[in-house]
Amino acid sequence: MILRHHDLARHIAAGLRAEPGLHVLNEVAFNQVAMTCATGAEGDALTRRVLARVQNRGRVYPSHGAWRGRDIIRISVSGYGMQMPDADLLVAEIIAAWRAERDL
Repeated sequence: MILRHHDLARHIAAGLRAEPGLHVLNEVAFNQVAMTCATGAEGDALTRRVLARVQNRGRVYPSHGAWRGRDIIRISVSGYGMQMPDADLLVAEIIAAWRAERDL
């Protein structure tokens, strides 16, 4: 299960890194992914709005956090039942929310 969580977190990070404007801040060492949207103060505001949009949809529930003075979206892979389709859904939800907020 621990290895699967690590693999899922790495898969999530790779999917988020592939989207221009999304930034994974950490090297995935276990089951955590820390990410932001864009850069600077504008990026922090976008990150908060993207997180709120994702959480309001209710399909996945990443949390908030702070990393080196930046607002982040914190993704923790910890459920025993989480599988690759769940990881793909999480990535898709974040990317869709990012694109919607970015294009406002």
